[in-house]
Amino acid sequence: MRLPYLGLAVQYIESNDVPGKEVRGLEVVGVDPNSPAEAGGIRARGRLTKLGASGATAGALMPPLDLVVMPLLKKAGKLGADGDLIIAIDDNRVEAEDDLKTALQTLRPGDVIYLTVVRPHLDGMHETLKLPVKLGVPRS
Repeated sequence: MRLPYLGLAVQYIESNDVPGKEVRGLEVVGVDPNSPAEAGGIRARGRLTKLGASGATAGALMPPLDLVVMPLLKKAGKLGADGDLIIAIDDNRVEAEDDLKTALQTLRPGDVIYLTVVRPHLDGMHETLKLPVKLGVPRS
């Protein structure tokens, strides 16, 4: 079964850097142009910084390094400007890497999925938004 088209790429992140404030969600790393996600206002993380790009390249060349370098770069804020972090899908908290795929399995093109995102701002503050996204026809 082919999933309806959303048009975004995500990676699962989990952090407990701040005691009592565990962060878990799907970081939006890419949004396809003219996609349902773009039309719904979902934002991908910004371009990689020079240091982040070096770490990402090194991580891609040496997979074991990826486990060490990428989390350190992200923690240090050197990977890139963060995009939206999806923390809930149709009011269900994101608990695992496959939550988005699982949610899409029960939906069809034309259905609306509600993504609750945390959006960071340049001043260090953030806002939480619930964005409706109308799903598209699967791409071939």
